[in-house]
Amino acid sequence: MKIFKKSMCLLLAVVMVLGMAITASAVETTETMSVTASKANPAVGEEFSIYLNASGDIAECGCFQMDLYYDQDLFEYVGANTAFTPNHNTNKTTGARYIRLTWLDLTSQTVIPKGQFCELKFKVLKAGEYHFQLTNIVISDYKGDAIMNVATAPGSVDVAATEAPAFVGYAVSASEDKTVTVGESAEVKINVSNSDSIITTYNAYDLTLTYDTDKLTYNSCTAADALAVVKEDVPGTIRVIGFGDDKNLDTPAATLSFTAKGTGEAEVKITSAKVDIGSQAVGSDAPAAFLLDDTTVIKVTGYTVTLGEGLCGESTVAPGADYTFTATDADNYDYVISATMGGETTTANDNGNGTYTIPGVTGNLVINATMTPKSYNVTVEGTGAGDVTAADKATYNTDYTFTVTEDDNYTYTTTVTVGGKTYSLGAPENGKYTIPGTDIKGDIVISVTKTVKPSSVVSVTKPDYVKGNDTATKGQDYTFTVDKEEGYDYSEPTVKIGGQDVTDKLVKNGDGSYTIPGSTITGNITIEVTKTAAVAVDVVEYLTLDGKVMYLVTASGTLPEGQVAKYDGMSMFWSEKYNAYAYLVISADNLEAVKAEAAAKVKVAEGTSAGTVDYSGDVNGTGLTDVNDAQLTYDMYNTKYSSFDVVSMLKFLNADVSGDKKVNTADATAIVSLIK
Repeated sequence: MKIFKKSMCLLLAVVMVLGMAITASAVETTETMSVTASKANPAVGEEFSIYLNASGDIAECGCFQMDLYYDQDLFEYVGANTAFTPNHNTNKTTGARYIRLTWLDLTSQTVIPKGQFCELKFKVLKAGEYHFQLTNIVISDYKGDAIMNVATAPGSVDVAATEAPAFVGYAVSASEDKTVTVGESAEVKINVSNSDSIITTYNAYDLTLTYDTDKLTYNSCTAADALAVVKEDVPGTIRVIGFGDDKNLDTPAATLSFTAKGTGEAEVKITSAKVDIGSQAVGSDAPAAFLLDDTTVIKVTGYTVTLGEGLCGESTVAPGADYTFTATDADNYDYVISATMGGETTTANDNGNGTYTIPGVTGNLVINATMTPKSYNVTVEGTGAGDVTAADKATYNTDYTFTVTEDDNYTYTTTVTVGGKTYSLGAPENGKYTIPGTDIKGDIVISVTKTVKPSSVVSVTKPDYVKGNDTATKGQDYTFTVDKEEGYDYSEPTVKIGGQDVTDKLVKNGDGSYTIPGSTITGNITIEVTKTAAVAVDVVEYLTLDGKVMYLVTASGTLPEGQVAKYDGMSMFWSEKYNAYAYLVISADNLEAVKAEAAAKVKVAEGTSAGTVDYSGDVNGTGLTDVNDAQLTYDMYNTKYSSFDVVSMLKFLNADVSGDKKVNTADATAIVSLIK
């Protein structure tokens, strides 16, 4: 079919011909027109199409007109796909909107083909139902004779628009609101659902919740999995991270228990959530879940408690209950308590352990304390006690200072205990030592020892694996040994005295020891011995598979620059935790056989490492450490993967987060603790 661009005269001709068609005698035809929809129940925001269809070819069509009305409150017209000319109009009488399709061909005999010949596109604005039906239909030949019985030809279709789904995928919700009294417990369940009725289970979950610490005390959390990790790194914020076997959607991901301690309304709120199934763990991160109902409100009733400085306790108390509070610094202050209940003076009983109790509370409490800092005895002892000037009393929260007047001919050692515990003194200032008042929490003992200064003692600086005294005496021989550890190479010692190299004077004894002659010892001694790790190959069982074992092969030691350890010609991976090159071998042979094979196949050669093992917890290598990395590790341990075809060797190596040279559920739990 062709559409011709006509002049204004042609448009007038269309009107005339159409008018003629209405009154012309009908030409018999068996063909009809139908109306269909691409979607019977489109959702709000979706686009759908209305199609016009012919039951068969309609030949000799010269003039064509038909109207399709629509509800402009429910639908928005967005365009057409048709050879006819669509005009968007408004009924001047009713205000209704409609699309008019027109066609004119005066030079040839056009055929409207069988099937779909027009598509009208709409967008859903809101939910509702509408009956789409063709009206005002005129179909005639180029001479103006009607070729279709328009009274019986048109069809119609109903479209029922629906609301858009609330969410797609997994959703979490908190349980219903609760009312409790102070001291009572309340449970909050975190439930899981999915918009897809086909999905009935879940595996991994990562939940973050907040609660009102002023009104609630967190007791415990029971997660859906035994390996789940529950942590409260920040007071008032709880994170639950779990993974494991399939769990039905009717199994709560977490059940949290709180005890009410403050009156008023307290919220337990889900601030973020991730939920996924195990099949997604191999190559993707867990997606965010929709927060369907994120808050449980817990209403708490009871009497209020106002506590003064130096006191702590719950901010509310249940009617008729005993109320116990604590003197926060009873060790360092003497307390005198005053209290009122319902505005009347009441008595607080001293329990003798730094706590006090007001029995049978019948009104709001106001409790205050008068605090007096405690004083402690000071004792001075030791051979240098006569050189110490110190007061015999020290008071908490008041700095205490004492003086040691030193004789230049003596070396002084000053130590202090406070309350029977060793106290670390700061450096003296002009012989004066100061103990901050906040550190004075018991009797003080000052011990000063003075000894005659040595004149011939020099220091010896050496590595830990060089055994010998830390001092030497001028003019006297000094002997040392090198404590050699298997697997390491050691250089011959070099010796410097007073910065001068005297290694050539060193005597090598027959029993493995070395002696520096006393004649050379005129100053401080420095002994240097270089310790270098040798390359060693080791094999351990890494992971048990079905009928086979995955073995970990390590090659450790210091290698020349530009060289790496290779297994059977393949570069090995570098592991910081093993401090060695690492490689995995799957074999049905026993450990001894694999060790013998590894000893033959591990070689040092030029090249670069195959990669570096990542112990950040990002096992699947997505760039993010999340609960799916724990899930993948769990699946490795449960022999879901028995080769490197689906899960690479590097991912298996990444799974040993603990660095204990095996993969188990402890690694999965460790990964959870690394999630940020």
